[in-house]
Amino acid sequence: MTTISFNDNWKYAHLGKNDWKEVTLPHDAMISEPRTADSAGGTNTGFFEAHDYVYIKEFTAPTEWSEQDVYMELEGVYHNAELYVNNDKLPTHPNGYFGFKVKLNGSLRFGGKNTIKVIAHNANQPSSRWYSG
Repeated sequence: MTTISFNDNWKYAHLGKNDWKEVTLPHDAMISEPRTADSAGGTNTGFFEAHDYVYIKEFTAPTEWSEQDVYMELEGVYHNAELYVNNDKLPTHPNGYFGFKVKLNGSLRFGGKNTIKVIAHNANQPSSRWYSG
């Protein structure tokens, strides 16, 4: 089995907005939010405002990948993660504290352009997310 890092060349934005920024994973979008005493998470989130975020990555899947099972492993998405490959919705994952792996073969375009989209539903507050300060 071959492992390939997919950490580079991602973009993220607030869900439903067009405020894209380039990032390398791992990334914590919430840490870039303003702090406010009115944040729903309060001290549990270090007073950071919580939002839903979308991450996307475009890549070409080599033709030779079609001869094997292709999985994407996400080490943690906080939380209630949705995963799409070329607009095909794959299994969701509700827990942000441990990773998950999803088979991509049925959704990939081998030898062509692909788009992965991960949505992190972080706006539901209060939550168990915790910042040390």
